[in-house]
Formats: sequence, C-alpha cells, structure tokens
Amino acid sequence: MIYDCHIHMMREENQHIASKDEMLEHGIGGGLLISCPPDSFSIFYGDAFPAEKRLDMLLEAVNRVPILYPLFWIDPTEKDCIKQAEAAIRMGVDGFKVICTHFYPGDVRMIEFAKFCAENNKPIFFHSGILYDGKVSSKYNRPVGFEDLISVNGLRFSLAHISWPWCDECIALFGKNRNGSSRNEDFNVGMYIDITRGTPPAYRRDALYKLFSFTGFDTTKVMFGSDSRYNDYVPERVIKGHVEIDDEIMRDFGMNDEQRENIFKNNLLRFIGKMD
Repeated sequence: MIYDCHIHMMREENQHIASKDEMLEHGIGGGLLISCPPDSFSIFYGDAFPAEKRLDMLLEAVNRVPILYPLFWIDPTEKDCIKQAEAAIRMGVDGFKVICTHFYPGDVRMIEFAKFCAENNKPIFFHSGILYDGKVSSKYNRPVGFEDLISVNGLRFSLAHISWPWCDECIALFGKNRNGSSRNEDFNVGMYIDITRGTPPAYRRDALYKLFSFTGFDTTKVMFGSDSRYNDYVPERVIKGHVEIDDEIMRDFGMNDEQRENIFKNNLLRFIGKMD
C-alpha cells in the first residue's frame, strides 16, 4: 500500500473526492491531509476561513475519508497560534503544516511554536524550496534556514520537495541532523525529507540519487507525497503520475522492497507517531 504524505485542502470547488474504497482499490492505504491555509497564504485563494472553521472542515474531510490523517495548517506569527494548536490537538490532529511566507524558520515565534510541538509530540510539516505564491517569500524557505530548529530537542519536522532548487543544501542539512544523532546521545531532533515533487522531471532522478546515495541508501526518514488536492484527488492519477515513476527510479538504483516500503508507507507513519 502507498501512503501519500502531501494532500492539500484548498478552496476550489469539488471536482472529485476519492472515497476510502476508491483509494484502497488503487493501492493507496492512507495519507496526510493538510487543512486550508491561514491568512498568510491567502493571496491566490481569497480571505482565509477562520481557524475554527478550517479545523472543522479538516476533521469533516477526514471523517469522510477515514484513512487520512489530519494536519492543521498554522501561522506561528498569529497571536493566538498556541490556542489554535491546543484546540487542534484536543480535536485529534496528528501534526501541523507551516509555510514560512513572511518569517524565517529561526523567528522567535516559530521556535516557540516548535517547542510547543515537541512538548506535545506533534511533528511539523514544512514547505521548503522555491515558493510559487506570487510574493517575495522564497528566501524564507531555503533549507539552511531550518538549521535553527536543531536547537529544539524532541522535535520532528520534515522539509518538502527536497527543497528544490536547493536540493544539495537540503541534503547537507539532513546529513548534519543524522550526524548529530549518531554522535550525541542527547541530540533528539528528527528531520525527515518529503520527496513530493517540486523537482521538475529533468531534475528528478538526479535529486533522488543524490539524496539516497548520500545517506548510503538509508531510507528511514524519507517520505513520498504527491502534492495533490483533496477536492480533486484521483488515485489512479497519483499512481500513474507519481508512484510508478518514482518506483521505477528507485528500482533502477537497486533499492529493495524494504527500502521502497519505508518511503512509500512506513516513514509517514513514523513521522506522525503511529509506528516505531
């Protein structure tokens, strides 16, 4: 079974919402569903829904497709951020989504929110890399900026899109995180990489080879995602347009069933604390 770590809710009209049965029929056993965005990411989508409504919409969607796990998209610079997060945790979210649209990952408000997440054993799912949002914002999403999060003991976080076009920088940070874990028994920060596209087809094989070869083909903290929309989720399209292409690349690298299963399923469950 494939687990898709990157499914968005946005404000578009419904075109096709896949049912649990349809997803399972096509080999998709679950996924992470990200709520509609907060105000800081509303440039393309009009005024954002209030946090309470976004949370309700997210949980309603998960109830409709119960093999999805809810992530609440939050802006850590909003004054009531922690209250929003506390309410989301009470309602059963499995983690949080953050896009740094107007602040750096080392912003004191971001660090405080990261500490809150670590204390509550909830991961943060970050965008990383070029950001197609119509604003001057990509500078906030260069992977080296996320180095500040290494100071937050107990945090689990992921960087999406292999941080394209700064894939090398992302992989270097990933290596630093792994090195800290191996050299210091008190170091307890889990960085994951979400290989959801961002990498155009011409870059895909090269980026994946660099990532896997750099780690010695250790695949325990790499997750697959499609960056699809809940309102237009077509499982067959995800399999044909994403899974089969990446799986062929991984097979060409000589990666075995266990390695590929980690990427396509197990690591998502590890990330949200559903699997050791």
